[in-house]
Amino acid sequence: MKREDKDKAIEQVIEQTLIEQKAYCKRSDDITIDNIIFDTIYLEKKRIRNIKKSKHSRTEIVFWSNIEERFYSAGPIDKEKILKEIIENYALEISGGYSPKVYNFAVKVVPYIIKAILVGEPFWKLFSKRVKEKINNNIDISGPLDKILHLSKVGTLIVTPTHQSNFDSIIMGYSTFITGLPPLIYGAGLNLFTNPVLNFMMTNLGAYKVDRDKKNDLYKDVLKNYTSVSLEYGYHNLFYPGGTRSRSGKIEEQLKLGLLGSALSTFIKGAKEGKKKNIYVVPCTLNYELCLEARDLIEEYLIEEGNRKFILPNDSSNKIKNILSFAKKIAKIDSKIAVCFGDPIDIFGNAVNDEGISIDAHSRPIDIEKYILVNGVPNFSFQRDRVYTSILGNKILKSFKINNVIMDTHLVSYAVFKIFQKKYPFSNVFKLVSAFEAECTKELLINSIIFLKTILLKKIENRELKIDSIIFSASPGDLVSHSIKQLSSYHGKSVLHERNELFVSNDLITLYYYHNKLTLYELEKDLNIWLQSNM
Repeated sequence: MKREDKDKAIEQVIEQTLIEQKAYCKRSDDITIDNIIFDTIYLEKKRIRNIKKSKHSRTEIVFWSNIEERFYSAGPIDKEKILKEIIENYALEISGGYSPKVYNFAVKVVPYIIKAILVGEPFWKLFSKRVKEKINNNIDISGPLDKILHLSKVGTLIVTPTHQSNFDSIIMGYSTFITGLPPLIYGAGLNLFTNPVLNFMMTNLGAYKVDRDKKNDLYKDVLKNYTSVSLEYGYHNLFYPGGTRSRSGKIEEQLKLGLLGSALSTFIKGAKEGKKKNIYVVPCTLNYELCLEARDLIEEYLIEEGNRKFILPNDSSNKIKNILSFAKKIAKIDSKIAVCFGDPIDIFGNAVNDEGISIDAHSRPIDIEKYILVNGVPNFSFQRDRVYTSILGNKILKSFKINNVIMDTHLVSYAVFKIFQKKYPFSNVFKLVSAFEAECTKELLINSIIFLKTILLKKIENRELKIDSIIFSASPGDLVSHSIKQLSSYHGKSVLHERNELFVSNDLITLYYYHNKLTLYELEKDLNIWLQSNM
Protein backbone atom coordinates (compact mmCIF):
# COMPACT_ATOMS: atom_id res chain seq x y z
CA MET A 1 0.00 0.00 0.00
CA LYS A 2 1.39 3.43 -0.96
CA ARG A 3 2.56 5.62 1.88
CA GLU A 4 0.00 8.31 1.05
CA ASP A 5 -2.82 5.74 1.51
CA LYS A 6 -1.40 3.80 4.44
CA ASP A 7 -2.22 6.15 7.33
CA LYS A 8 -5.78 6.73 6.11
CA ALA A 9 -6.28 3.01 5.57
CA ILE A 10 -5.06 2.12 9.07
CA GLU A 11 -7.43 4.67 10.61
CA GLN A 12 -10.28 3.23 8.56
CA VAL A 13 -9.43 -0.33 9.59
CA ILE A 14 -9.36 0.65 13.28
CA GLU A 15 -12.66 2.53 13.08
CA GLN A 16 -14.37 -0.18 11.03
CA THR A 17 -13.25 -2.98 13.36
CA LEU A 18 -14.26 -1.08 16.48
CA ILE A 19 -17.74 -0.40 15.06
CA GLU A 20 -18.11 -4.11 14.20
CA GLN A 21 -17.06 -5.25 17.68
CA LYS A 22 -19.57 -2.93 19.32
CA ALA A 23 -22.24 -4.16 16.91
CA TYR A 24 -21.47 -7.78 17.89
CA CYS A 25 -22.05 -6.82 21.51
CA LYS A 26 -25.39 -5.18 20.75
CA ARG A 27 -26.64 -8.17 18.74
CA SER A 28 -25.71 -10.80 21.31
CA ASP A 29 -26.53 -11.33 24.95
CA ASP A 30 -23.36 -13.42 25.37
CA ILE A 31 -20.78 -11.07 23.84
CA THR A 32 -19.53 -7.98 25.67
CA ILE A 33 -16.46 -5.78 25.28
CA ASP A 34 -15.19 -7.42 28.48
CA ASN A 35 -15.48 -10.87 26.84
CA ILE A 36 -13.68 -9.75 23.68
CA ILE A 37 -10.76 -8.20 25.57
CA PHE A 38 -10.47 -11.04 28.09
CA ASP A 39 -10.51 -13.76 25.42
CA THR A 40 -7.92 -11.86 23.37
CA ILE A 41 -5.59 -11.38 26.36
CA TYR A 42 -5.92 -15.06 27.33
CA LEU A 43 -5.13 -16.38 23.84
CA GLU A 44 -2.28 -13.93 23.31
CA LYS A 45 -0.62 -14.86 26.62
CA LYS A 46 -0.99 -18.54 25.71
CA ARG A 47 0.56 -17.91 22.26
CA ILE A 48 3.50 -15.89 23.64
CA ARG A 49 4.39 -18.68 26.09
CA ASN A 50 4.96 -21.01 23.13
CA ILE A 51 6.99 -18.78 20.84
CA LYS A 52 10.73 -18.37 20.61
CA LYS A 53 12.13 -15.52 22.68
CA SER A 54 13.14 -12.52 20.58
CA LYS A 55 13.12 -8.74 20.59
CA HIS A 56 9.62 -8.82 19.07
CA SER A 57 8.30 -11.30 21.65
CA ARG A 58 9.68 -9.19 24.52
CA THR A 59 7.87 -6.16 23.09
CA GLU A 60 4.67 -8.21 22.94
CA ILE A 61 5.05 -9.35 26.54
CA VAL A 62 5.34 -5.73 27.69
CA PHE A 63 2.32 -4.67 25.59
CA TRP A 64 0.00 -7.44 26.78
CA SER A 65 1.10 -7.17 30.41
CA ASN A 66 0.24 -3.48 30.30
CA ILE A 67 -3.12 -4.19 28.64
CA GLU A 68 -4.00 -6.86 31.22
CA GLU A 69 -3.06 -4.68 34.18
CA ARG A 70 -5.18 -1.77 32.97
CA PHE A 71 -8.10 -3.96 31.92
CA TYR A 72 -8.92 -5.34 35.37
CA SER A 73 -9.22 -1.88 36.92
CA ALA A 74 -10.84 -0.08 33.98
CA GLY A 75 -14.37 1.28 33.72
CA PRO A 76 -16.64 0.92 30.63
CA ILE A 77 -15.23 3.98 28.81
CA ASP A 78 -11.63 2.97 29.45
CA LYS A 79 -12.35 -0.61 28.33
CA GLU A 80 -13.53 0.70 24.97
CA LYS A 81 -10.27 2.67 24.71
CA ILE A 82 -8.31 -0.49 25.52
CA LEU A 83 -10.19 -2.40 22.82
CA LYS A 84 -9.33 0.32 20.32
CA GLU A 85 -5.69 0.20 21.41
CA ILE A 86 -5.55 -3.57 20.78
CA ILE A 87 -7.12 -3.12 17.35
CA GLU A 88 -4.62 -0.36 16.53
CA ASN A 89 -1.73 -2.58 17.62
CA TYR A 90 -2.91 -5.33 15.26
CA ALA A 91 -3.53 -2.91 12.37
CA LEU A 92 -0.07 -1.38 12.65
CA GLU A 93 1.53 -4.83 12.77
CA ILE A 94 -0.38 -6.05 9.70
CA SER A 95 -0.01 -2.99 7.49
CA GLY A 96 2.38 -3.23 4.58
CA GLY A 97 3.73 -0.78 2.06
CA TYR A 98 4.50 -0.36 -1.61
CA SER A 99 7.33 1.52 -3.31
CA PRO A 100 7.35 1.73 -7.13
CA LYS A 101 11.13 2.21 -7.06
CA VAL A 102 11.70 -0.94 -5.01
CA TYR A 103 9.23 -2.85 -7.19
CA ASN A 104 10.99 -1.82 -10.40
CA PHE A 105 14.33 -2.81 -8.87
CA ALA A 106 13.02 -6.14 -7.61
CA VAL A 107 11.58 -7.25 -10.94
CA LYS A 108 14.99 -6.73 -12.51
CA VAL A 109 16.66 -8.88 -9.83
CA VAL A 110 13.99 -11.60 -9.56
CA PRO A 111 14.81 -13.25 -12.93
CA TYR A 112 18.26 -14.06 -11.61
CA ILE A 113 16.92 -15.39 -8.32
CA ILE A 114 14.62 -17.64 -10.35
CA LYS A 115 17.57 -18.63 -12.49
CA ALA A 116 19.38 -19.87 -9.41
CA ILE A 117 16.40 -22.10 -8.71
CA LEU A 118 15.47 -23.25 -12.18
CA VAL A 119 18.39 -23.39 -14.59
CA GLY A 120 21.84 -24.87 -14.42
CA GLU A 121 24.18 -22.04 -15.39
CA PRO A 122 27.40 -20.77 -13.78
CA PHE A 123 27.09 -17.63 -11.65
CA TRP A 124 29.01 -15.44 -14.11
CA LYS A 125 26.39 -16.13 -16.78
CA LEU A 126 23.44 -15.03 -14.62
CA PHE A 127 23.04 -11.69 -16.35
CA SER A 128 23.25 -12.87 -19.94
CA LYS A 129 20.40 -12.46 -22.41
CA ARG A 130 20.45 -16.19 -23.15
CA VAL A 131 19.85 -17.07 -19.49
CA LYS A 132 16.90 -14.69 -19.30
CA GLU A 133 15.40 -16.36 -22.38
CA LYS A 134 16.00 -19.74 -20.77
CA ILE A 135 14.12 -18.60 -17.67
CA ASN A 136 11.16 -17.53 -19.80
CA ASN A 137 11.20 -20.95 -21.48
CA ASN A 138 11.17 -22.69 -18.10
CA ILE A 139 8.18 -20.69 -16.87
CA ASP A 140 5.12 -21.42 -18.98
CA ILE A 141 2.39 -18.82 -18.39
CA SER A 142 -1.04 -19.40 -19.90
CA GLY A 143 -4.65 -18.26 -19.57
CA PRO A 144 -6.87 -15.42 -20.79
CA LEU A 145 -4.20 -12.79 -20.06
CA ASP A 146 -5.57 -10.04 -22.35
CA LYS A 147 -8.97 -10.32 -20.69
CA ILE A 148 -7.47 -10.25 -17.18
CA LEU A 149 -5.35 -7.22 -18.08
CA HIS A 150 -8.44 -5.35 -19.30
CA LEU A 151 -10.39 -6.27 -16.15
CA SER A 152 -7.55 -4.85 -14.02
CA LYS A 153 -8.22 -1.48 -15.66
CA VAL A 154 -12.00 -1.48 -15.07
CA GLY A 155 -11.99 -3.07 -11.61
CA THR A 156 -9.92 -4.64 -8.87
CA LEU A 157 -8.41 -8.11 -9.18
CA ILE A 158 -8.11 -10.80 -6.54
CA VAL A 159 -5.74 -13.48 -7.83
CA THR A 160 -6.17 -16.77 -5.93
CA PRO A 161 -3.35 -19.24 -6.64
CA THR A 162 -2.79 -22.75 -5.42
CA HIS A 163 -0.02 -22.86 -2.82
CA GLN A 164 2.74 -25.42 -3.38
CA SER A 165 6.06 -23.84 -2.44
CA ASN A 166 7.83 -21.00 -0.65
CA PHE A 167 8.74 -19.77 -4.13
CA ASP A 168 5.09 -19.18 -5.09
CA SER A 169 5.07 -15.46 -4.34
CA ILE A 170 8.31 -14.94 -6.29
CA ILE A 171 6.89 -16.82 -9.27
CA MET A 172 3.58 -14.93 -9.08
CA GLY A 173 5.35 -11.57 -8.85
CA TYR A 174 7.54 -12.38 -11.84
CA SER A 175 4.62 -13.78 -13.86
CA THR A 176 2.41 -10.74 -13.32
CA PHE A 177 5.29 -8.44 -14.27
CA ILE A 178 6.29 -10.10 -17.55
CA THR A 179 2.63 -10.44 -18.64
CA GLY A 180 1.97 -6.74 -17.98
CA LEU A 181 -0.44 -7.34 -15.10
CA PRO A 182 -0.37 -4.80 -12.24
CA PRO A 183 1.47 -5.42 -8.94
CA LEU A 184 -0.45 -7.44 -6.35
CA ILE A 185 -0.37 -6.90 -2.60
CA TYR A 186 -0.40 -10.06 -0.52
CA GLY A 187 -0.20 -11.42 2.99
CA ALA A 188 3.10 -13.00 4.02
CA GLY A 189 4.01 -14.86 7.18
CA LEU A 190 5.24 -12.58 9.97
CA ASN A 191 8.36 -14.75 10.41
CA LEU A 192 9.62 -13.71 6.97
CA PHE A 193 9.92 -10.10 8.12
CA THR A 194 12.52 -10.88 10.77
CA ASN A 195 15.26 -10.84 8.12
CA PRO A 196 16.22 -7.16 7.50
CA VAL A 197 16.71 -7.59 3.74
CA LEU A 198 13.47 -9.55 3.27
CA ASN A 199 11.64 -7.10 5.53
CA PHE A 200 12.72 -4.15 3.38
CA MET A 201 11.90 -5.88 0.09
CA MET A 202 8.56 -7.36 1.13
CA THR A 203 7.33 -4.24 2.90
CA ASN A 204 8.03 -2.16 -0.20
CA LEU A 205 6.63 -4.75 -2.61
CA GLY A 206 3.17 -4.59 -1.05
CA ALA A 207 3.31 -7.52 1.37
CA TYR A 208 1.36 -7.17 4.59
CA LYS A 209 2.11 -9.26 7.66
CA VAL A 210 0.04 -12.28 8.66
CA ASP A 211 0.77 -13.97 11.99
CA ARG A 212 -0.72 -17.45 11.63
CA ASP A 213 -0.09 -18.15 15.32
CA LYS A 214 -2.69 -15.56 16.29
CA LYS A 215 -5.93 -17.52 16.54
CA ASN A 216 -8.22 -15.01 18.25
CA ASP A 217 -11.27 -13.66 16.43
CA LEU A 218 -10.35 -10.01 16.96
CA TYR A 219 -7.05 -10.38 15.08
CA LYS A 220 -8.83 -12.20 12.23
CA ASP A 221 -11.39 -9.39 12.00
CA VAL A 222 -8.65 -6.74 11.80
CA LEU A 223 -6.85 -8.75 9.10
CA LYS A 224 -10.06 -9.18 7.13
CA ASN A 225 -10.81 -5.46 7.37
CA TYR A 226 -7.29 -4.58 6.23
CA THR A 227 -7.76 -6.62 3.05
CA SER A 228 -11.24 -5.16 2.58
CA VAL A 229 -9.94 -1.59 2.86
CA SER A 230 -7.08 -2.35 0.45
CA LEU A 231 -9.67 -3.53 -2.10
CA GLU A 232 -11.74 -0.44 -1.42
CA TYR A 233 -8.67 1.68 -2.23
CA GLY A 234 -8.30 -0.19 -5.51
CA TYR A 235 -5.27 -2.34 -4.68
CA HIS A 236 -5.14 -5.61 -6.57
CA ASN A 237 -4.75 -8.50 -4.15
CA LEU A 238 -3.24 -11.96 -4.10
CA PHE A 239 -4.82 -14.44 -1.66
CA TYR A 240 -3.77 -18.04 -1.13
CA PRO A 241 -7.23 -19.43 -0.34
CA GLY A 242 -5.74 -22.75 0.77
CA GLY A 243 -4.14 -20.79 3.61
CA THR A 244 -0.80 -22.60 3.60
CA ARG A 245 1.33 -24.76 1.31
CA SER A 246 -0.16 -28.09 0.31
CA ARG A 247 1.64 -30.64 2.48
CA SER A 248 0.38 -33.61 0.49
CA GLY A 249 1.27 -32.37 -3.00
CA LYS A 250 -2.41 -32.43 -3.99
CA ILE A 251 -4.18 -29.36 -5.27
CA GLU A 252 -6.44 -27.81 -2.66
CA GLU A 253 -9.71 -29.59 -1.90
CA GLN A 254 -10.82 -27.17 0.86
CA LEU A 255 -10.39 -23.42 1.15
CA LYS A 256 -10.25 -20.91 3.97
CA LEU A 257 -12.92 -18.42 3.03
CA GLY A 258 -12.34 -15.62 5.55
CA LEU A 259 -10.27 -13.33 3.33
CA LEU A 260 -12.43 -14.09 0.30
CA GLY A 261 -15.37 -12.84 2.34
CA SER A 262 -13.69 -9.43 2.52
CA ALA A 263 -14.30 -9.05 -1.23
CA LEU A 264 -18.04 -9.41 -0.75
CA SER A 265 -17.95 -7.04 2.23
CA THR A 266 -16.19 -4.43 0.10
CA PHE A 267 -18.73 -4.83 -2.69
CA ILE A 268 -21.70 -4.48 -0.33
CA LYS A 269 -20.17 -1.48 1.42
CA GLY A 270 -19.58 0.23 -1.92
CA ALA A 271 -23.15 -0.47 -3.05
CA LYS A 272 -24.54 0.95 0.21
CA GLU A 273 -22.54 4.13 -0.32
CA GLY A 274 -23.55 4.38 -3.99
CA LYS A 275 -20.00 3.62 -5.15
CA LYS A 276 -20.11 0.61 -7.46
CA LYS A 277 -16.94 -1.45 -7.15
CA ASN A 278 -16.07 -4.08 -9.74
CA ILE A 279 -14.11 -6.90 -8.12
CA TYR A 280 -12.94 -9.88 -10.17
CA VAL A 281 -11.54 -13.16 -8.85
CA VAL A 282 -8.86 -14.86 -10.95
CA PRO A 283 -8.08 -18.45 -9.90
CA CYS A 284 -4.55 -19.57 -10.78
CA THR A 285 -2.61 -22.82 -10.51
CA LEU A 286 1.11 -23.07 -9.82
CA ASN A 287 2.60 -26.32 -11.04
CA TYR A 288 6.19 -27.42 -10.37
CA GLU A 289 8.04 -30.19 -12.15
CA LEU A 290 10.20 -30.17 -9.01
CA CYS A 291 9.20 -28.86 -5.60
CA LEU A 292 12.30 -28.32 -3.48
CA GLU A 293 10.33 -28.69 -0.21
CA ALA A 294 8.59 -31.89 -1.34
CA ARG A 295 10.24 -34.23 1.15
CA ASP A 296 9.68 -32.00 4.19
CA LEU A 297 6.09 -31.20 3.21
CA ILE A 298 5.05 -34.79 2.64
CA GLU A 299 6.65 -35.90 5.90
CA GLU A 300 4.58 -33.30 7.76
CA TYR A 301 1.47 -34.54 5.97
CA LEU A 302 2.15 -38.21 6.71
CA ILE A 303 2.89 -37.55 10.39
CA GLU A 304 -0.32 -35.54 10.75
CA GLU A 305 -2.56 -37.88 8.76
CA GLY A 306 -0.96 -41.18 9.70
CA ASN A 307 -0.54 -40.46 13.41
CA ARG A 308 1.06 -43.63 14.79
CA LYS A 309 0.55 -45.54 11.54
CA PHE A 310 3.49 -43.72 9.91
CA ILE A 311 7.06 -44.06 11.16
CA LEU A 312 9.92 -42.26 9.45
CA PRO A 313 12.78 -44.50 8.34
CA ASN A 314 15.58 -44.56 10.93
CA ASP A 315 18.25 -43.52 8.42
CA SER A 316 18.16 -39.72 8.30
CA SER A 317 21.46 -39.34 6.45
CA ASN A 318 19.63 -38.51 3.25
CA LYS A 319 18.04 -35.47 4.90
CA ILE A 320 21.36 -34.31 6.35
CA LYS A 321 23.03 -34.86 2.99
CA ASN A 322 20.35 -32.76 1.29
CA ILE A 323 20.91 -29.91 3.72
CA LEU A 324 24.68 -29.95 3.28
CA SER A 325 24.54 -30.16 -0.51
CA PHE A 326 21.62 -27.78 -1.08
CA ALA A 327 23.72 -25.10 -2.77
CA LYS A 328 25.41 -27.63 -5.04
CA LYS A 329 22.16 -29.29 -6.10
CA ILE A 330 20.18 -26.12 -6.65
CA ALA A 331 22.72 -25.00 -9.23
CA LYS A 332 22.08 -28.16 -11.27
CA ILE A 333 18.31 -27.90 -11.41
CA ASP A 334 16.74 -27.21 -14.80
CA SER A 335 13.04 -27.68 -14.14
CA LYS A 336 9.82 -26.28 -15.47
CA ILE A 337 7.03 -24.31 -13.82
CA ALA A 338 3.56 -23.85 -15.30
CA VAL A 339 1.52 -20.83 -14.20
CA CYS A 340 -2.05 -21.21 -15.45
CA PHE A 341 -4.52 -18.34 -14.95
CA GLY A 342 -8.15 -19.47 -15.00
CA ASP A 343 -11.18 -17.67 -16.36
CA PRO A 344 -12.08 -14.63 -14.21
CA ILE A 345 -15.29 -14.77 -12.19
CA ASP A 346 -17.20 -12.25 -10.10
CA ILE A 347 -17.41 -12.45 -6.31
CA PHE A 348 -20.55 -14.61 -6.55
CA GLY A 349 -18.86 -17.16 -8.82
CA ASN A 350 -20.51 -16.00 -12.05
CA ALA A 351 -18.53 -15.85 -15.29
CA VAL A 352 -17.75 -12.38 -16.65
CA ASN A 353 -17.48 -11.32 -20.28
CA ASP A 354 -14.57 -9.46 -21.88
CA GLU A 355 -15.98 -6.14 -20.65
CA GLY A 356 -16.23 -7.31 -17.06
CA ILE A 357 -20.02 -7.73 -17.01
CA SER A 358 -21.34 -10.71 -15.04
CA ILE A 359 -23.14 -13.25 -17.24
CA ASP A 360 -25.23 -16.39 -16.76
CA ALA A 361 -24.77 -19.80 -18.43
CA HIS A 362 -26.37 -18.41 -21.62
CA SER A 363 -24.06 -15.35 -21.70
CA ARG A 364 -26.87 -13.01 -20.64
CA PRO A 365 -25.93 -10.05 -18.42
CA ILE A 366 -26.69 -10.35 -14.68
CA ASP A 367 -27.34 -7.47 -12.30
CA ILE A 368 -25.35 -8.75 -9.32
CA GLU A 369 -26.45 -5.86 -7.09
CA LYS A 370 -29.80 -7.63 -6.81
CA TYR A 371 -28.00 -10.40 -4.94
CA ILE A 372 -27.29 -8.15 -1.96
CA LEU A 373 -30.65 -6.44 -1.47
CA VAL A 374 -32.36 -6.58 1.91
CA ASN A 375 -35.85 -5.03 1.84
CA GLY A 376 -34.97 -3.46 -1.50
CA VAL A 377 -31.67 -1.84 -0.47
CA PRO A 378 -28.07 -3.15 -0.45
CA ASN A 379 -27.13 -4.49 2.96
CA PHE A 380 -25.22 -7.21 4.76
CA SER A 381 -26.81 -10.53 5.68
CA PHE A 382 -24.59 -12.90 7.66
CA GLN A 383 -26.15 -16.23 6.58
CA ARG A 384 -26.71 -15.16 2.96
CA ASP A 385 -23.20 -13.78 2.58
CA ARG A 386 -21.65 -16.96 3.97
CA VAL A 387 -23.50 -18.94 1.30
CA TYR A 388 -22.28 -16.60 -1.45
CA THR A 389 -18.67 -16.90 -0.26
CA SER A 390 -19.01 -20.68 -0.13
CA ILE A 391 -20.27 -20.72 -3.72
CA LEU A 392 -17.30 -18.59 -4.76
CA GLY A 393 -14.94 -21.00 -2.99
CA ASN A 394 -16.43 -23.98 -4.85
CA LYS A 395 -15.98 -22.21 -8.19
CA ILE A 396 -12.32 -21.52 -7.35
CA LEU A 397 -11.81 -25.20 -6.47
CA LYS A 398 -13.40 -26.23 -9.78
CA SER A 399 -11.05 -23.89 -11.64
CA PHE A 400 -8.06 -25.32 -9.74
CA LYS A 401 -8.98 -28.82 -10.84
CA ILE A 402 -9.43 -28.08 -14.55
CA ASN A 403 -6.35 -25.82 -14.72
CA ASN A 404 -4.09 -28.17 -12.81
CA VAL A 405 -1.13 -28.84 -15.14
CA ILE A 406 0.15 -32.42 -14.94
CA MET A 407 3.88 -32.72 -15.56
CA ASP A 408 6.10 -35.67 -16.39
CA THR A 409 7.31 -36.11 -12.79
CA HIS A 410 3.70 -36.30 -11.59
CA LEU A 411 2.60 -38.84 -14.22
CA VAL A 412 5.58 -41.16 -13.83
CA SER A 413 5.44 -40.98 -10.03
CA TYR A 414 1.72 -41.76 -10.12
CA ALA A 415 2.17 -44.75 -12.41
CA VAL A 416 5.06 -46.32 -10.50
CA PHE A 417 3.48 -45.70 -7.08
CA LYS A 418 0.23 -47.37 -8.17
CA ILE A 419 2.25 -50.35 -9.41
CA PHE A 420 3.94 -50.57 -6.01
CA GLN A 421 0.57 -50.39 -4.24
CA LYS A 422 -0.66 -53.30 -6.37
CA LYS A 423 2.53 -55.33 -6.03
CA TYR A 424 3.04 -54.76 -2.31
CA PRO A 425 -0.42 -55.02 -0.66
CA PHE A 426 0.29 -53.29 2.63
CA SER A 427 -2.76 -52.55 4.76
CA ASN A 428 -2.31 -48.78 4.31
CA VAL A 429 -0.19 -46.26 2.44
CA PHE A 430 1.71 -45.30 5.62
CA LYS A 431 3.29 -48.76 5.81
CA LEU A 432 4.09 -48.78 2.10
CA VAL A 433 5.96 -45.46 2.12
CA SER A 434 7.94 -46.68 5.13
CA ALA A 435 9.26 -49.62 3.07
CA PHE A 436 12.99 -49.56 2.40
CA GLU A 437 12.78 -50.52 -1.28
CA ALA A 438 10.27 -51.28 -4.02
CA GLU A 439 10.76 -52.26 -7.65
CA CYS A 440 8.90 -52.93 -10.89
CA THR A 441 9.85 -54.01 -14.40
CA LYS A 442 10.75 -51.44 -17.00
CA GLU A 443 8.19 -52.90 -19.41
CA LEU A 444 5.33 -52.67 -16.91
CA LEU A 445 6.00 -49.02 -16.06
CA ILE A 446 6.28 -47.94 -19.68
CA ASN A 447 3.08 -49.79 -20.65
CA SER A 448 1.23 -48.27 -17.70
CA ILE A 449 2.32 -44.81 -18.88
CA ILE A 450 0.90 -45.59 -22.34
CA PHE A 451 -2.38 -46.71 -20.75
CA LEU A 452 -2.64 -43.62 -18.54
CA LYS A 453 -1.94 -41.29 -21.45
CA THR A 454 -5.02 -42.61 -23.30
CA ILE A 455 -7.20 -41.83 -20.25
CA LEU A 456 -5.65 -38.38 -19.79
CA LEU A 457 -6.29 -37.53 -23.44
CA LYS A 458 -10.02 -38.07 -22.90
CA LYS A 459 -9.92 -35.90 -19.78
CA ILE A 460 -8.21 -33.12 -21.71
CA GLU A 461 -10.92 -33.31 -24.37
CA ASN A 462 -13.52 -32.97 -21.59
CA ARG A 463 -11.60 -29.99 -20.11
CA GLU A 464 -11.02 -31.81 -16.83
CA LEU A 465 -7.29 -30.95 -16.53
CA LYS A 466 -4.23 -29.72 -18.43
CA ILE A 467 -1.03 -31.52 -19.35
CA ASP A 468 2.49 -30.32 -20.01
CA SER A 469 3.44 -30.77 -23.65
CA ILE A 470 6.36 -33.14 -22.96
CA ILE A 471 3.94 -35.89 -21.90
CA PHE A 472 2.65 -36.20 -25.45
CA SER A 473 5.70 -35.07 -27.40
CA ALA A 474 8.11 -37.57 -25.79
CA SER A 475 8.00 -41.34 -26.15
CA PRO A 476 7.03 -43.24 -22.97
CA GLY A 477 10.61 -44.42 -22.50
CA ASP A 478 12.04 -40.91 -22.92
CA LEU A 479 9.34 -39.56 -20.60
CA VAL A 480 10.38 -41.95 -17.84
CA SER A 481 14.07 -41.19 -18.39
CA HIS A 482 13.46 -37.44 -18.28
CA SER A 483 11.38 -37.72 -15.09
CA ILE A 484 14.05 -39.80 -13.36
CA LYS A 485 16.70 -37.28 -14.37
CA GLN A 486 14.58 -34.41 -12.99
CA LEU A 487 13.76 -36.12 -9.69
CA SER A 488 17.39 -37.16 -9.23
CA SER A 489 18.70 -33.65 -9.95
CA TYR A 490 17.58 -32.51 -6.51
CA HIS A 491 16.08 -35.35 -4.51
CA GLY A 492 18.80 -37.87 -5.39
CA LYS A 493 18.72 -41.22 -7.16
CA SER A 494 16.91 -42.90 -4.28
CA VAL A 495 13.51 -41.58 -5.48
CA LEU A 496 13.62 -43.63 -8.68
CA HIS A 497 16.46 -45.22 -10.61
CA GLU A 498 17.08 -48.00 -13.12
CA ARG A 499 18.79 -51.24 -12.14
CA ASN A 500 19.04 -54.35 -14.36
CA GLU A 501 15.86 -53.67 -16.39
CA LEU A 502 14.03 -52.75 -13.18
CA PHE A 503 12.90 -49.38 -11.81
CA VAL A 504 13.73 -49.15 -8.12
CA SER A 505 12.73 -46.67 -5.42
CA ASN A 506 14.35 -46.32 -2.01
CA ASP A 507 12.38 -43.15 -1.25
CA LEU A 508 8.68 -43.89 -1.59
CA ILE A 509 7.86 -40.90 0.59
CA THR A 510 9.01 -38.34 -1.99
CA LEU A 511 7.55 -40.45 -4.80
CA TYR A 512 4.19 -40.36 -3.00
CA TYR A 513 4.28 -36.53 -2.90
CA TYR A 514 4.55 -36.23 -6.71
CA HIS A 515 2.03 -39.05 -7.21
CA ASN A 516 -0.59 -37.06 -5.27
CA LYS A 517 -0.89 -34.41 -7.99
CA LEU A 518 -3.05 -36.87 -9.98
CA THR A 519 -5.19 -38.38 -7.23
CA LEU A 520 -8.26 -36.20 -7.85
CA TYR A 521 -8.98 -37.52 -11.34
CA GLU A 522 -10.35 -41.03 -10.63
CA LEU A 523 -7.65 -42.88 -12.56
CA GLU A 524 -7.03 -45.56 -9.96
CA LYS A 525 -9.99 -47.84 -10.72
CA ASP A 526 -9.23 -48.19 -14.46
CA LEU A 527 -5.49 -48.48 -13.84
CA ASN A 528 -5.97 -51.23 -11.24
CA ILE A 529 -8.13 -53.24 -13.67
CA TRP A 530 -5.42 -52.85 -16.30
CA LEU A 531 -2.67 -53.80 -13.83
CA GLN A 532 -4.64 -56.87 -12.75
CA SER A 533 -4.40 -58.15 -16.31
CA ASN A 534 -0.80 -57.13 -16.95
CA MET A 535 1.15 -57.89 -13.78
